[in-house]
Amino acid sequence: MRNTPARAARVAAGLSLQDAARRLRVTPQYLGRCEREGLPFPLLRRIVPAYGCRIEDLITLRKGVVGYRTIR
Repeated sequence: MRNTPARAARVAAGLSLQDAARRLRVTPQYLGRCEREGLPFPLLRRIVPAYGCRIEDLITLRKGVVGYRTIR
């Protein structure tokens, strides 16, 4: 299993996939898929307070994506 920013934030918050899904009112299967494939914005907004993190902690910007910049 790949350690994505969303999964790392969930684990850092001390939540299992089942506990987080219950808190977010989604199925564990859906949350797991979103952790692997990308978070839709409405779910992202609910995760931030549930996990106690920042949106920036959950987003990975890549070249070619609007907002990407090289850190020097």
